[in-house]
Amino acid sequence: MNRPAEAILDPIAHAEMIGGAHCTLPPGRSLPLIVEAPEPGTALAPWLRQHHDAVMAARRLHGALMLRGFAVGEAVDFEAAARVIAPDLKDQY
Repeated sequence: MNRPAEAILDPIAHAEMIGGAHCTLPPGRSLPLIVEAPEPGTALAPWLRQHHDAVMAARRLHGALMLRGFAVGEAVDFEAAARVIAPDLKDQY
């Protein structure tokens, strides 16, 4: 059942789900929302693309996300995931 993150993520909730990922908050805190991969080794960028609206709503609601257990083996994997969240990410400094 797909529901918007605002409907499923209460800032004081202890365990919720986004796209099969288990989400928790540190005890007594409202951030970061800890998002654990639904399966070990789940590729991060495709998962973020598939659940983009819920992830972004959770980020707005909680202020920060900590993504754990996702597969990010190479720098290019990290960049792909970062570009899902920030498509205009600069690559020249």
